[in-house]
Amino acid sequence: MSLDTIQLFPQVASTLQNIYQRGITITVASSKGRDALLLLLNKLNISQYISYTLGEQDVVNKKPAPDMVLMILELTQSTPQKTLVIGDTIYDIAMGRGANCLTCGVTYGYNTKEQLMKQGANHIVDYFGDVLGMCI
Repeated sequence: MSLDTIQLFPQVASTLQNIYQRGITITVASSKGRDALLLLLNKLNISQYISYTLGEQDVVNKKPAPDMVLMILELTQSTPQKTLVIGDTIYDIAMGRGANCLTCGVTYGYNTKEQLMKQGANHIVDYFGDVLGMCI
């Protein structure tokens, strides 16, 4: 996949900006390598909203293990009760649930609404902007 062909889904940039302006910490935990992820976030012009970026090399156990979320909780000095893990795969949901965090599946990615619900997502959204109501 070329960086030139990747685009954000609708509402992602404006929603991230809104969450960031509320003073809420935004992090990324990805199965991609951190260097490639940083290039991607810069290319998509959203890196300014991201406080921490973790890639597969940052943990021993990759998704669906909760290691990345647990590391983020430590870095941000947050608690699972104050953390929402958003993802488009069952692995994202399993990772968040494994860390005892609330989870939100987005239906426009790799897994279906039914698969995300079966994995135990606390919330399901069709549009990224809908997560704003979950951010307090």
